[in-house]
Amino acid sequence: MFTSELDNPELDAPAARLAQPHPHLTQPHGGQPHGGQPSPARPHATRPYLSRPGRAVLVAGTLTELTGPTSGLVELPLRLWWNPQRAFDLSQHTMLLWMYENVLREAVRITELRDHLHGPTLLRLWPELNLPRAVRAAWEARHPALHRTTTLTAADTALAA
Repeated sequence: MFTSELDNPELDAPAARLAQPHPHLTQPHGGQPHGGQPSPARPHATRPYLSRPGRAVLVAGTLTELTGPTSGLVELPLRLWWNPQRAFDLSQHTMLLWMYENVLREAVRITELRDHLHGPTLLRLWPELNLPRAVRAAWEARHPALHRTTTLTAADTALAA
């Protein structure tokens, strides 16, 4: 087991980043117990975002390094998708969303992100992706453009109603 992503030769350390949460997201009430006073017994500790228990979210250093396919049939490795049918037709919008959701949730190597995600496509799909809160928060903390896309889409929807 590697002590950090810098020790892992499979990760490109400058680009790969185990996402750290925004300080007010680490503890309820900004790290304060319900009374609003700091707890002397529990110092405030920063924990990584988790895509699921025991697995930190992996976030690309930049969206431009995500150069995955934008069309055609893509077969995910068994490590990312455990179904015997692992091919995704990217011309079908629902399959494209499904593939991005799985890669964002399951990737543990920066190459998995680079090989299967495409930066501009991720920006376009971001508001539609069904992701765990921690995955969404980690990516939006590292890439504010994703958060702005979600905010603009919500505002556009409210104006259209």
